[in-house]
Amino acid sequence: MKISLNRKISELNDDFHNGDLSLTDYRVQRRKELEALNSSTEPSIKQATHTSKAVVKRVVLGTFAAISLLLLTVIVAKFLA
Repeated sequence: MKISLNRKISELNDDFHNGDLSLTDYRVQRRKELEALNSSTEPSIKQATHTSKAVVKRVVLGTFAAISLLLLTVIVAKFLA
């Protein structure tokens, strides 16, 4: 059973294995197709920046909460001891 995810890359693969394409031509054409696929599926830079800002904010808030709870525990332990 043959499974192909991209028609153009599959055709290039078949042409190479049938001897219709040289290895150099196959690699060049495959690289072009992969770059075209990659450029069409990349998220926008603005969206990636927004996502990373949200992650940084969540990490900072989580760290602050953990340190606050730790300090609160130490203070309560001092008063009880």
